[in-house]
Amino acid sequence: MASTYNVKKARELAGMSQKELAEALNIAQQSVYYYESGARDIKASMLLKIANVTGVTVSYLLGTTNDPHGEAPAAPDSDPEFDRLARNYRALGPEGRAALVATSDALAERLPQAPEKASGGGSVHDRA
Repeated sequence: MASTYNVKKARELAGMSQKELAEALNIAQQSVYYYESGARDIKASMLLKIANVTGVTVSYLLGTTNDPHGEAPAAPDSDPEFDRLARNYRALGPEGRAALVATSDALAERLPQAPEKASGGGSVHDRA
């Protein structure tokens, strides 16, 4: 028997069916079933894909944390609006994420850019 991962919980948090997750990962729906039931081990590369598609951390999938988003404490110089945008992004499913990125890109092209901070900070596109 393979290890048990939190794939089903992550999929449900993302509001996805097994079929939708399989399509997003470009794998068979049966593979998603096997991952969720623990009948098949998951390669590290697939864990990363599942985490990205469902908006959870790999640590959550592995069961090393109960926090699906693994939110770290804010850095002392963090921007609350950027942090909120990041939280919203992580909470969205694949379609919502794509829409948020497209909207952000469109706004960045149309609106004036913020001046760089003295500390070397740049636009939203420069942040990781």
